[in-house]
Amino acid sequence: QPPVIAANGQPQNTTVTAGQTANFSVTASLPPGSAGLLTYQWHRNGYPLSGKTDSTLALAAVQQSDADFYHVIGSDGGGALSSAFARLTVAPSAYPGALRIDPTFNLSVESDSSGSINAVAAYSDTQFIAAGDFVRVNGNAAIRRVARFNHADGSLDSSFAPAVNGLVNAVIAHDGLVVIAGHFGTVNGLNRSFIARLTSTGALDPTFNSGSGASNTINAIVRQADGKYIIGGAFTSYNGTTVNRIARLNADGSLDTTFATGSANGLGGTVFSLALDPVSGHVVVGGSFTTLGGGAAQNRIARFLTSGTSPGTLDTTFAVGAGFSSGQVNALAFEGASSTVLAGGTFTNYAGTPVNRLARVSAAGALDTAFNSTATFGPNNTIDSISYDATANTWLVGGAFTSYVTAGGTTTIGRIARLTLAGVPDSTWINP
Repeated sequence: QPPVIAANGQPQNTTVTAGQTANFSVTASLPPGSAGLLTYQWHRNGYPLSGKTDSTLALAAVQQSDADFYHVIGSDGGGALSSAFARLTVAPSAYPGALRIDPTFNLSVESDSSGSINAVAAYSDTQFIAAGDFVRVNGNAAIRRVARFNHADGSLDSSFAPAVNGLVNAVIAHDGLVVIAGHFGTVNGLNRSFIARLTSTGALDPTFNSGSGASNTINAIVRQADGKYIIGGAFTSYNGTTVNRIARLNADGSLDTTFATGSANGLGGTVFSLALDPVSGHVVVGGSFTTLGGGAAQNRIARFLTSGTSPGTLDTTFAVGAGFSSGQVNALAFEGASSTVLAGGTFTNYAGTPVNRLARVSAAGALDTAFNSTATFGPNNTIDSISYDATANTWLVGGAFTSYVTAGGTTTIGRIARLTLAGVPDSTWINP
């Protein structure tokens, strides 16, 4: 028989500040009748640590580069034990400005190569859903690509345990249900093409029947007030019916054919973002498309009607002119309860006016030229996400940018920024 770890003897997750000592320990015993000597070998992320052969592991003066998973293997010469993995989190010893990482928030997702979190959605007042391309959560390989976490400390809620076999790009949660969309073919071992709805336990919701689903990737999803879903992506059909990159689903997952379908409708290229206008309820669409489904020019941004006599058709009162002449729109967000929308992406021109990866557009489709985004002002690289903070009346933007230019000069900003409504970085909230 192998040695035995005591009930409360597993190594525990540990959070320390850079420069401090991190300690792990295991409590184990020999099996009855064993005359062997219990020995230990500590490992970091599966690799043995030289000289770390006691029941305790002390890592002195740790730095953020030491943050990882640690466990120990014990042996009595005849059998071996392997402890649970414990996570070491190392918080910085000093923080710039007012933007600080919360060292008590210990969310961890893992992949075998270049994993990611692509989408986050509030689940309740105390929990949220994260989805992307991870294949383990806190060492738990049963939960794949979508998981539920507690707000307070980022800990995993293991009672929600779905397994998705491919990339999840978008997630929304409502009424205890979770809708996921992306580029996957199975959920919990059952066929689901690019979209599925999960119950509170992560099981498939049997009342959501998408049939054969979408024909290709879904990148974005929003839910209307009436419970219907609008999806956008690279697909050209849904459950066998032609729909060009945008479609509306009924609450049960079936295609809503009152929302214009067929080859003459929709869009001629990929959709990456969707946002519902809080005033009209119509949907603004962003992506890399340059035409409508019927071939007419429509460059990377459009608004489609969701009500009236012709839902699913282009809203021509949203007059974007030449739109974005290059790049793509990755993110859209409305300014509170108004119909003003902020678009972000890789573009550098809107309707003939230079802009720099961000553009604030009115309900009529006109560019707000007072917004801090011009040929010389704005972020130095891609914008991937945008949200509006109603409490602070500001924008939160994230992406690949590392600096932000305003009339006052260049500010070093590491991939996340808070902006005033006019597009100027908040100097009290800086991540260099």
